[in-house]
Amino acid sequence: MGTTDTIPRGWWTQTSGTLGTLWKCEPCAAKNASRIATEHMTTEQILNADTSGDHPDVITAAAQGRLRTFVERFERLFEDVAAIQSDIKEVRDEAKGEGFDVKILMRVVRERRKDPTKREEEEAVFDLYVSAIGGL
Repeated sequence: MGTTDTIPRGWWTQTSGTLGTLWKCEPCAAKNASRIATEHMTTEQILNADTSGDHPDVITAAAQGRLRTFVERFERLFEDVAAIQSDIKEVRDEAKGEGFDVKILMRVVRERRKDPTKREEEEAVFDLYVSAIGGL
């Protein structure tokens, strides 16, 4: 890569046994130092870290509260999703138990959810393609 005399200002080289000589820059090193400092900390350790200390990578109390709010909201939403998926499974099982073809039912539901204009456009293109190849 060059000798120490030709290294631009703010850069330096680091030799690695497997990668050879690597060029490093100060802004990248600062960013990596921040990542490395918290890399081995658990989320709980980061959230509960003492913000009055010298460590620049701890999260402030306000950010901790906001982060906890997001986590709790995600957890509630995932619980709601699980409950809805369970309800959908029950309805599918009930329809199947009464002899309906669940695959076709789901196709009907999917088509009904589409915008009518888009559905008509897709049907027209489908019919065009089928006629272009001489039918099904």
